[in-house]
Amino acid sequence: MTGTSSPYSHPDAAVRHSYPLAIQDAGFGTALSLVGRTLPYALVRFGILVGFTLVTILWFSLTFGGAALLGSRVHPWVGTGWMIVGIGAYGYAWWFVVRYALYLIQAGHVAVQIEHTITEALPHEVVARFDLDQLYDYRARRPHVSFVEDHFEGFQTPGLSLRLVTDGL
Repeated sequence: MTGTSSPYSHPDAAVRHSYPLAIQDAGFGTALSLVGRTLPYALVRFGILVGFTLVTILWFSLTFGGAALLGSRVHPWVGTGWMIVGIGAYGYAWWFVVRYALYLIQAGHVAVQIEHTITEALPHEVVARFDLDQLYDYRARRPHVSFVEDHFEGFQTPGLSLRLVTDGL
């Protein structure tokens, strides 16, 4: 099928939605730049994993040490029960952290990476801006404002923008 005209964007594959890559220069500098801009997400994820590692060491000591202590002082079945409950509680906590906290952070990280990739590589324009005063709770999330001499500086109103992105097709 090579060399013939085809309704598909790639002549060898019958896929109607194969688009060109948004990143044309996929070098080390581009990757390092993207990692640098999305580093806060990676650091939060790393911090959660380090914190959970420290909690794991403490939990391991309490679970197995408590099982040994209760097994020798009270009854072997009490120590075994303590260990089973401790392992089960740890397994649920790990499942919760991975399932909700880490995946939520990962989803935000991927969204920011995609936004940076698309808005820097492809031409785009803001089509509409929406005022979020009715949706945004200023009591819970107050924006940072600096008052310099006689005026406010650094205030950015939260907003929602709809962008029209033009790809290479």
